[in-house]
Amino acid sequence: MTKATQMYNQASSLILKAPDAQKGPLNYCMARYNSAIVDIDAAGNFFRSKNYVKLNKISIRIASDANKCEGSFKYSPSNPSPITQQNRDFYNLVDVLTATSYLLSH
Repeated sequence: MTKATQMYNQASSLILKAPDAQKGPLNYCMARYNSAIVDIDAAGNFFRSKNYVKLNKISIRIASDANKCEGSFKYSPSNPSPITQQNRDFYNLVDVLTATSYLLSH
């Protein structure tokens, strides 16, 4: 959850000084990472209860939030994402959870 909160906070701080073309995507990223924070909390509950099928499903949704955030910048190529590497790092971290939960559920 810490990494998702960091991503939310980073988008929030960047929006203050971002060009207008980046403000919409950064707002969208804040919404996606807010969703990820809620889902990560639920993922912890699924892990503790050993419900690995639901953990896998929610981890896929969390990874999708990072992809959707990054994808929102593609509509403004002159103002690329200032958080590409952080989105990638977050996605890769969640990808490990997705793979692990998939293995545990089979």
